[in-house]
Amino acid sequence: MRPLVDTIRKLPPGIGHLAHPRTRLGLALRNLLGKALTSAPLAPLTAKLTQVADTDRPLPRIASAP
Repeated sequence: MRPLVDTIRKLPPGIGHLAHPRTRLGLALRNLLGKALTSAPLAPLTAKLTQVADTDRPLPRIASAP
């Protein structure tokens, strides 16, 4: 499972700062952006942009609990 997680964890530049702002202004901008992207006019575009990528890598088997 580790290789799959490592592949997914690679974020585009700047996303870390957007997700974890350090100032009140940064927090306000992030919240404003979130409201704008989830508003009715932009919701379909946001849904297309945030789809989970397809992968041909199989998921590992999970051992059943005893």
